[in-house]
This record gives sequence, structure tokens and C-alpha cells, in this order.
Amino acid sequence: MADVFVSYKREDERAVARLVKALRIDGLTVWWDRDIPTGAPWEETIER
Repeated sequence: MADVFVSYKREDERAVARLVKALRIDGLTVWWDRDIPTGAPWEETIER
């Protein structure tokens, strides 16, 4: 399980990408939708 789950508006994606990078550099595990492989079922992946 991730330390941080990120939810955001698409219009904020660039800023969120910088935040995710910074959190990961600080050693936290971060989950956000960009980690979902193309074609994977969204709901099942998020529930995991």
C-alpha cells in the first residue's frame, strides 16, 4: 500500500507531477493514476 494516494483535477496534472516526484525523492511511496497501465481496469486497480 502506498504512503500517499493522489487525487487531482486534470488541469493540475503538471503541478501534481512535480509534487509526486518530490514525495518520491523524500522516500514516500506514491500512488496516482499515471501508474495504471494502459488498458488496465481503473476501478479494480484503484481498489487494490
